[in-house]
Amino acid sequence: MGVETKITGLSELRAQLQELPTKLAKRVLRPALEDAGEIIQQAIGVRAPRASGFLTTHIDFKVVVHNDLSASVQVGPDKAAFWAIFSELGTAPHEETSKNGKTWMHPGQPARPFMRPAFAESSDAALKSLADNILDGLKDVAK
Repeated sequence: MGVETKITGLSELRAQLQELPTKLAKRVLRPALEDAGEIIQQAIGVRAPRASGFLTTHIDFKVVVHNDLSASVQVGPDKAAFWAIFSELGTAPHEETSKNGKTWMHPGQPARPFMRPAFAESSDAALKSLADNILDGLKDVAK
């Protein structure tokens, strides 16, 4: 299950990006995506469960720029906080076994989403930041 956002009406921007050499486009896209990723990262950190505070400081983002001028930013818990997905989506009842062989039924836990609502709340600001940064970068390149 995921959340998708579709941006339309940016054909002129895409045309300008395609005119740039790939290295130059990466210099424009990467910082723009980093700024957008930081906006979503902060929103997730604010909404993250705070039982120990660990999760609030382990939300990370990664920018990937491909050779075909497409790019993405992935935002979510880092490897140290892999268990955050269990909080986000919940777990079904299941059997657990201890190291000494004792088994019991775990009742599961209900979903307590924090990443999806944070994304929904911050996506407009992130998209605006992304578009503004790309346009500013293109203006700088055109000079």
